[in-house]
Amino acid sequence: MITGGGLVTNTGFFYLGNAGSGHSVTVSNGGRLVAANYAYVGNGGSFNTLTVGATGTVVAQHFYVGSTAGSSNNSVVVTGTGAVLRTTLYDVRSEEHTSELQSP
Repeated sequence: MITGGGLVTNTGFFYLGNAGSGHSVTVSNGGRLVAANYAYVGNGGSFNTLTVGATGTVVAQHFYVGSTAGSSNNSVVVTGTGAVLRTTLYDVRSEEHTSELQSP
């Protein structure tokens, strides 16, 4: 969980569920997650979730959800006032089952 003005930066790649399953990260309440290059949710993994909550910010040059074979049921949820997901490319795919972006 990244909250309260917390900042996590990476000059390379951010992986959530890199060949792993059932992982989650929540960014909210002024928290920021910044990946200089690519961000992956479910890179060969399943049931991984990134949640961007109220006043949370996630920034990545390219953003992939369920990007490789064996990836399934991964999600990114953007919810709440002031929640921001910023990227130049957003790619949702799944080799086996549903991977998705949820935003009210």
